[in-house]
Amino acid sequence: MNRNPTLPDLLTMTGVGVYGANWRARLAAALGISRMTLWAMLRGDGKRSAIDIDNRLVDLIERDAAAERGVMLTQLRNRVVAFAAKAKRGGTRDAA
Repeated sequence: MNRNPTLPDLLTMTGVGVYGANWRARLAAALGISRMTLWAMLRGDGKRSAIDIDNRLVDLIERDAAAERGVMLTQLRNRVVAFAAKAKRGGTRDAA
C-alpha cells in the first residue's frame, strides 16, 4: 500500500516535473518563497507555511501546461501560415 505523499514529496515531484534537474531556486521563486524556506520545507523542518503551498503547486502545474500548449499551438499556427503562403505563391497542396 502506498503512503500519502508528504509536503517534501509534493515539492520535489512538482519541482522536478516542471523544471527538471535544477528545480529548487526556480520553484522557490515561482511559489513566492525564499530558497531557505523551500529548503526547510524539503527537510520537513518548522511549521507549515501560512501560504497555501498545495494550491500554488497546482496553479504552477496548470500554468506550465498552458504555456506548453501555447507554444505547441504557436508552432502549429506558424506551420499552417507557412504552408498557406507557399500555396498562394504557386506551390501545390497535398490532398489530405
